[in-house]
Amino acid sequence: MSLNVYQVKNQYQFDIFLNMSQTIYYDDPFWPAPPPSETAQQLLNIPRKDVNLYVAVNNNAVIGRVAGMLNNTLADKNTAIFGYFECINDPNAASALMKAVESWANDKGCRYLTGPVCYNTNDSIGILVDGFHLPPQFGMPYNHYYYQTLLEQSGYHKYFDLLAYRWSANHPMPEKLKRIAKGAQKTPGLVLRPFNLHFPKREAQILVKVHNQTMEGNWGAETLTVSDAIHYLNSYRSFADPDLLLTVIINGEPAGICLTIPNLSAKYHSCRVAVLGVVPKFRTKGIAALLIYETMLRLIKKGYQEAELSLIMENNTMMNRILRDTLKFDIIKRFRVYRKEL
Repeated sequence: MSLNVYQVKNQYQFDIFLNMSQTIYYDDPFWPAPPPSETAQQLLNIPRKDVNLYVAVNNNAVIGRVAGMLNNTLADKNTAIFGYFECINDPNAASALMKAVESWANDKGCRYLTGPVCYNTNDSIGILVDGFHLPPQFGMPYNHYYYQTLLEQSGYHKYFDLLAYRWSANHPMPEKLKRIAKGAQKTPGLVLRPFNLHFPKREAQILVKVHNQTMEGNWGAETLTVSDAIHYLNSYRSFADPDLLLTVIINGEPAGICLTIPNLSAKYHSCRVAVLGVVPKFRTKGIAALLIYETMLRLIKKGYQEAELSLIMENNTMMNRILRDTLKFDIIKRFRVYRKEL
């Protein structure tokens, strides 16, 4: 056995890095197969000084990869992040890859290495650690079951989890939810409406205001820019149902959003509630209940069989209480972010 870890230094090696996931998932029917061009664009957008890419090679076969990254927009200035981790079920290969990133992060003066996350934490974050029997939803992390063991054997510990809940069309509509939603609808100046994707610049302002106020204080939260919001909304135009992209406005001020997108890879009519957020000053007015209630009504009307609600931070007490205790939804998947002190 001849195991080595190499830093990616040229285009040929970069292409190997981009395509090596084919080796890991070639026979996995659940793998969503993201195009290498998408990964390439994400990595090329990172300042060159803030990213290092590594591949593990054994007897001329590429068996793993990982990226080490610095993101100066994160509030946590003591941590480097790792992402794009893929590896065969080989603890030695995984350990060698992580040691290479740890050495790089240590040289950068970082105290911790945290991940896996994309450079932009508004995108993919964590690895799947529970729920492997279910197909992945659009935009959600997906990996083999043994990734958890590989990282933990390399000295990484749970930093926090993110949860996915399940709604089904035959799930009873709780009277409490209906009562709270009906009460919220009586709020003076309240308007509930779909996003109008024909005016992305205008609607992006709503998405930015709610997202940035809602995510403030969460680990890894990055300020969503208007240009990024426009990009997200424009991307939705090709596949999303505008009737399921909802916002609540109170006296002209954005109060909450609930964005539900179809699962394009599913063989049945399913979707994912991708964003559900309420501005802090409006959280006592039942806005979250109103958005969930209205979304459920629309999903039933449109014939959806089920929906995944993700990703919910496990320390989001209010949202977890609504989903678990009021709605009686089951947790169906768990995603984990790891950390190691260097």
